[in-house]
Amino acid sequence: MRKFPFLYLKKQTMKRFAYTLTFLLVVFSSTAQSVFQRINWTLAWEDTFDSLNHAIWNIADYSDHYGDPQLYLKENVTTNNGLLYIIVNSDSADCPKYPPQAISGACGSCIEGMHTGTSGWIETNIDHTTQFGYIESRMKMPYKSFYWPAFWTFEHTNTPSNAGEIDIFEMLGNKPSNVITMNLHTEYPDLKSHYKEKKMKNFSYTDWHTYGVKWTEKDMVWYIDGKKVYKVSQHNITDSVRIIINLAINRWNKPPISAEYADTMFVDYVKVYKQVPTNELYRKSSDAITRNEKTTPWRKPKRK
Repeated sequence: MRKFPFLYLKKQTMKRFAYTLTFLLVVFSSTAQSVFQRINWTLAWEDTFDSLNHAIWNIADYSDHYGDPQLYLKENVTTNNGLLYIIVNSDSADCPKYPPQAISGACGSCIEGMHTGTSGWIETNIDHTTQFGYIESRMKMPYKSFYWPAFWTFEHTNTPSNAGEIDIFEMLGNKPSNVITMNLHTEYPDLKSHYKEKKMKNFSYTDWHTYGVKWTEKDMVWYIDGKKVYKVSQHNITDSVRIIINLAINRWNKPPISAEYADTMFVDYVKVYKQVPTNELYRKSSDAITRNEKTTPWRKPKRK
């Protein structure tokens, strides 16, 4: 009897074995790559900002966020050459006595009177809320000591379990441009802080980078340029949330009254991925491996 009968496997069977081995290596690989590149995630939706898609986004107009000094105006949000522009400037703007209806609880109607500065705010509408998954965007932001750009989430239901705030990032201008802050908020004030500062090497958020968060029932994992930078377990955020992108003026570090400024926050895309259930993943993989292939069961070779 030959000692190594597997050497006599049919060519097609060996090929199937190789495909299966490759599949397992991909799924269980621990290399630092963005989770959306892995085989067990599928794209739910994306916006590449070829235009301002009102089927996905609500645009704040004559709104502010709990007393921030700037006024959010829809004219400060636009698209050009496949990019979203959120424009901040030192133009003064007056909030009317009866402003337009607010788009959400996080961005309410503005306070009547003059605001020193204007900016932009967008958030996903009710049809594009997210409950678990991987949320990612590629962005480039301006830097000044009083700027406060953010990519985050907030609850959207009438009876939420909690605030549902996931700060994928907040860039605080009073810190260097290579410092990123991340956080979770389930209530205000939080009884447990998840605040995290990450100082990056050879990094500035004034350059293009990708920022993402993988949100499962088990844990929350933050990624920058595809590399894991922070993790929180038992986060207690389970409700669906809206995705928000805005550029604020820091209310605790306001610019001088006489300051003049005009800058833009650029967004290349926003993508949301969902995890493929294990049973469906195995079925799809098996289908892909065996499609258009006929395999022959192994038989013990005859003695010579």
